[in-house]
Amino acid sequence: MRIYKDKYIERSFTTGGEWMTRNEKGQYTEYIGPIISYSGEPFGGEKMSPKLEKEMKLYKFEASKDSILYDEIKPKYSRNFIEPIPYKHKLTDEEKEKGEYSRYFCEILNLNSIIEVNKEQHKYFKKDSTPYHKNIEIVEIKLKTSVKSISYNKQQIAKAAEKIKEIKNFVMPTDYMNWPRNVRGIQRDRLSNRFYPEGERVPDVLPKAYQEGNDIVQTNPIVPIRQNCAGCIFYEDRWCEKFGAEVKENYWCAKYIYDIEEDTYYRPDIDLPE
Repeated sequence: MRIYKDKYIERSFTTGGEWMTRNEKGQYTEYIGPIISYSGEPFGGEKMSPKLEKEMKLYKFEASKDSILYDEIKPKYSRNFIEPIPYKHKLTDEEKEKGEYSRYFCEILNLNSIIEVNKEQHKYFKKDSTPYHKNIEIVEIKLKTSVKSISYNKQQIAKAAEKIKEIKNFVMPTDYMNWPRNVRGIQRDRLSNRFYPEGERVPDVLPKAYQEGNDIVQTNPIVPIRQNCAGCIFYEDRWCEKFGAEVKENYWCAKYIYDIEEDTYYRPDIDLPE
């Protein structure tokens, strides 16, 4: 029979939010009650025994998708926790006037679920006041509506992706941007059909933002420098795989994604102007 020496034993008590036990199925439950530590190892109970050592080992209270079942957390926490409510941002008159706006997103880690929320919810989840909050990752993305701010918006989204990896699937750098009717390299007839300067018809499936791009010299002030169809990941031999249409290599649209194989020296996160 094992003998537990008193000099290695310490006793304490927890009222919750500190420790968990784990059952045979690997499920965690919050532990409340007396704690006995032997040689620094905590167990739930008052007296050390082989059975206690085997069945009542305590684990640090953590909120992660791998370590906890949230429906087993003490009810007082769930009562004080408000679940995220999906929200769809709409540009306000004030935001339109300023040309700037913010969007807020949260990721529920144990569900791998991303939800857009409003400003008030963002403030609430930022408090981190209950163990449930540890299961929520939040970001605020500050964006601009000017067509000259595409690069800036891309940088803001990339920064947010450091916290929520898939955020780029929920917000685009060109959201709320109004493209001018007359863009560089595109002409229109009375029916608003688009044509290249030499008279060739522009495929209707191409977006409104489709226009002349830039090379190392920025001739089109709307488009970031060194961005054109030829350097886009969707471009293949005068064909755009994104829109399924023929394009010109020196043109551009807002769906542009940098292709490192086409220009190994170009770094859009450094070279692009705001």
